[in-house]
Amino acid sequence: MNSIKYCGHSTLLKQTEHKLIIPDSKHYFLQKFGHDHRLYARMTRFMTGHFPHGEFRNKMNLEGSRMCLCTNAYETRDHILYECPYWIRKSNIKPPKRAPDQTRQELISAGKQLELQNKEQVVKIDDTHEFLLLNPLVGTFEWQDLMEHMQTDVFPLWDANTSDWKYHIVNIVFDIIVLQRPMLYNEYKWATCKDKCPTPFLQWLNSRTQWPIKHIWAKYREHHPEEHQLFWDVTPDWLQSVLVAAHVPLKMEVTQYGNDSKESKTLIHVDDLSFSDYAGSPAPVFRHYCLNPTGRR
Repeated sequence: MNSIKYCGHSTLLKQTEHKLIIPDSKHYFLQKFGHDHRLYARMTRFMTGHFPHGEFRNKMNLEGSRMCLCTNAYETRDHILYECPYWIRKSNIKPPKRAPDQTRQELISAGKQLELQNKEQVVKIDDTHEFLLLNPLVGTFEWQDLMEHMQTDVFPLWDANTSDWKYHIVNIVFDIIVLQRPMLYNEYKWATCKDKCPTPFLQWLNSRTQWPIKHIWAKYREHHPEEHQLFWDVTPDWLQSVLVAAHVPLKMEVTQYGNDSKESKTLIHVDDLSFSDYAGSPAPVFRHYCLNPTGRR
């Protein structure tokens, strides 16, 4: 935090004339998101604007970039929701219209900021829910960590005009779990357009790519053949937390079939795979096992 006086005391509107949210499962907000405390926290942060991004840092006088790395645009919540090419969004999501200036002045003069806020609803709750489900890194501190390390670890290599930046573990993770996902989402829509009950995108994605960590590690090892480190040595704890936040399992349960056609299941880590496993055919069948941000294994 900068030495400038913290100005967070005036960020939330007073809601004294409105009923408090009742902690009941029948309440829409709790009914929609109460089953997942992580999603509930992200929804709350995103809808109030209290999550790590450029506009929030500027409003709170906090250190850090105010710009989005996509096109060096000012990073606002609307930019993230409607414009940023890093994120997946359905084609029908559009920014709402602004209330007429006369209406705005009348409501502000009457002290009806909440009524104005409702007329100028920046984010619809259902659109937000869908957007955050498709983009699990949005509104997280792990995304902030990834962007900071892209600036400190990867960009200097790019500025030095060397190709090493392409094969840095941070850039490989960013490429596979961020840049490639919008393109894969288009493929997902095409593949599931005729399904009455399509598989959720993230579940389809992990099945389609057969464990993103395997591809991350294969790409890294391809360009660092002289290194004999393990995945857990090359990938720091903060980057493993990014993978967890992106819903990428750190370990998987493999289903294999023997000569007698009997099914066997084995819990593996990426370091348990041999080089033949990376290009193996046919590939084993993977499914989610667990996501554990507190430990390596």
